[in-house]
Amino acid sequence: MGFLAECLVFYRKVRVIADPDIFKFLVTACGPDALLELLEMGALEIEFFDNLSAIMTVPVSDGGEAHDVGYMTAHVIRYQQVARKLFDELTSPSGKGANRLFNKFDRFVIRSEYPEDILPTIRADFRDECYLETAVRSLLAYLASEYPIPAPLSFRPRLIPKIGLRIETNIDFAAVNTSYHKRVLPSHSSISTAYLLANIADTRRNITVASERSSDLAIAPIQSIMAACKFAEILSLPQAPIFR
Repeated sequence: MGFLAECLVFYRKVRVIADPDIFKFLVTACGPDALLELLEMGALEIEFFDNLSAIMTVPVSDGGEAHDVGYMTAHVIRYQQVARKLFDELTSPSGKGANRLFNKFDRFVIRSEYPEDILPTIRADFRDECYLETAVRSLLAYLASEYPIPAPLSFRPRLIPKIGLRIETNIDFAAVNTSYHKRVLPSHSSISTAYLLANIADTRRNITVASERSSDLAIAPIQSIMAACKFAEILSLPQAPIFR
């Protein structure tokens, strides 16, 4: 919340890209009335996305796995259901005022869906072996600092037509999670190939949304690491000569 306050002071106008968890956090941390005041002032915008990127994993004939990216949605993660349930909980047991809150927020919350045209770009990131290895190395160093990263690290994509990508890697995920679970409960998450790809997918999705809105980008630390790797790769590419 302190970071959001700093952004509001510095930029004067901030748009929050929200999923169900972020929306619930904003409403409960700020309080619905204070949040509505920021929305009414135009200092804050909330754009709620009714779908999420997801990694689809399927077994292949030799016992391995192939991965692809897509979008998922469900009634329970769409704005109308999330907001109704939240405001009912905040006004329980009487429920008085729940409809008022829902109707007021419904005037301001922008509802969107991530477009299909982001998916080919995410798949291109998955095929970029240099970027994959750099991003995965950086992510492992951040999330599982005690894990000795292999030298050289291997995280190579291999296309399986009409199915997806198979990742050939020398990462010891059991050892990675021994380190990771010192800080994150196993019930919350574990690191796997799909987990790493999901963060790469979310990073590309967030970069695309920010660029389409011509805005500065403030994202979670994990996506920040991935984005820094992607930007570093772009900046290192040879540039075409400019003739004047």
